[in-house]
Amino acid sequence: MDDPAPEAYSAGSLPTVSLAEAVLHRPLMYTVRGTLDEAICYIHGYYTAVANHNANGYARTAKPEWFEFLRFLAERLTGEHRNGLREISVLLRDAYPDDEAASAFLIRALEEYRASMTRPEEGSHA
Repeated sequence: MDDPAPEAYSAGSLPTVSLAEAVLHRPLMYTVRGTLDEAICYIHGYYTAVANHNANGYARTAKPEWFEFLRFLAERLTGEHRNGLREISVLLRDAYPDDEAASAFLIRALEEYRASMTRPEEGSHA
């Protein structure tokens, strides 16, 4: 009995996710207890370290993704521009006290943020 050969993987067939997406989807793989607060601190610490350590130019691309997402998230939660992880975390927890609901919201918001970054701006001509 011949089993069909499994499809070969290629770089183009594998999904690309950011560290933030990976940690939010599986926080227990990256943190001690797997809580959302731990996951957010892990992500923030990572991107802060990368931004402060400009090794091989990676910080120039990594820093805006997380920190710009936090601005996007604050505007989504309040309709206002806010900065600061602590303030945004409090707003998130006020809106979603449960880890599962808050994580689901963050994942959707991150997907929306990334999609908004790939769309051309209104009024621009391609």
